[in-house]
Amino acid sequence: MSLLTKEQLKGFIKEKNLQTVPDIYNALKELFKDTLQEMLEA
Repeated sequence: MSLLTKEQLKGFIKEKNLQTVPDIYNALKELFKDTLQEMLEA
């Protein structure tokens, strides 16, 4: 089961101008940094 449609994922990639693996890594890190920080503090 996918949380995002292919169209949504393509839109995210285009919006963030993701072209390389490090680009993807940094975008995901930004998306999840607050959640990860809360988990580490718990």
